[in-house]
Amino acid sequence: MVRALKLYDRNNLIEEMKFKVAYLPILLILLLSSCTSVRVFNVHDAQQYEIQHDGIIYALPRTVIRIEVEATKVVTQKGPYADYAEKYLGITNAPLKDSIQWLLSDLRISSYAEPDSNQFYFIESGKQNIAQLINVTPEGLLVSFNHKETYQQEGLQTDLFLNQVFNEAIELTQLPVMNAQTERIDTTYRTILTDSSSIRIPVLRKQQVNKSLESKAQEIADLILELREEKVALLIGDVDEFPDGKALAIIIEEFERIEERYLPLFTGTQKKESLTAVFEFNPNQENLSSKNILFRFSEDRGILSNVDLSGRPVLIEMENQGSTDHLLKFTNHTDTIIETENGLFYRIPDVTTVKVIDDTKVIATSKLPVAQYGKLAIMPLEILNRKNASIEFYPESGALKKISE
Repeated sequence: MVRALKLYDRNNLIEEMKFKVAYLPILLILLLSSCTSVRVFNVHDAQQYEIQHDGIIYALPRTVIRIEVEATKVVTQKGPYADYAEKYLGITNAPLKDSIQWLLSDLRISSYAEPDSNQFYFIESGKQNIAQLINVTPEGLLVSFNHKETYQQEGLQTDLFLNQVFNEAIELTQLPVMNAQTERIDTTYRTILTDSSSIRIPVLRKQQVNKSLESKAQEIADLILELREEKVALLIGDVDEFPDGKALAIIIEEFERIEERYLPLFTGTQKKESLTAVFEFNPNQENLSSKNILFRFSEDRGILSNVDLSGRPVLIEMENQGSTDHLLKFTNHTDTIIETENGLFYRIPDVTTVKVIDDTKVIATSKLPVAQYGKLAIMPLEILNRKNASIEFYPESGALKKISE
């Protein structure tokens, strides 16, 4: 009887030890979870929680679209002999009046990240070194967890700026002009009286008179044509004495220089002035798949504000690719079957096509990741509680970059 009781106690002891061994991992997880007591929640929901420990705040980014626009102002000045350009030089497109015209010469699309005011999170933990484990940018964007390397961020100028660049142009007043006057010989008659008759004697009188505009134009046109004939003769060797070595190149260059200085008298001159302006656009759900006025543009006045109705509208349109839409269904499904405390929140951005439209014509397009058009995701606490877990994020988009141990 005593032996039977001892055998019964031994069997009970063995079963009890098996029970403890089987449930030991679960007990350890519960114990570790209770010790770490990490909670992460949106600061907008802070009133719903009783904060028991210190913590730190980090932010997820939102993407800002940056549009750099360059416009060129072309000031055209008519040449004084433009009316005779076709008659004497065969030039058919010489401007016949002064004009000012603005052109959109360049447009560049880029993006940068700034903290999303709706995505600030508080990390509460009983760990004394939790603040040392989190790395954020100066703006508070999440960079890494338990990662030793520091993040180097380049500065970005985002303010509106104007940059004027003036190109050198030939002023008509500086152009060499042939002699503006010519010698005119007038014939007059002087009457000489004699005893029996009178004699008319012709008298030649020279005087300087101004040339007519057409005469000046013809004279300079003849010079230009003569320069061209001489240049062709040199190039084909139709000259009595052919220049040797660098002399030919020097002569040809001099001919071209003289022609370039006289030709604007017929073709006019142009002066170009470039202006650069920067505009920023904040994508959100309200302006998704809709056309929004970025700025207005006038060929007479250049770049204008989006409320100046004197210019035509230049629009910006965002087309989301929707590559993360299926993640929302998966997240909603996991919430119904998995009960866990929130870990680190991060973002999975979506790819968006940015279009800039001038009237009805697309003048620029670019595909960019936009953080706020993507989906939120959660890094489980089980990963954070690993002793050597190192987690890195892309602060520009809020996306997960790397998990290592």
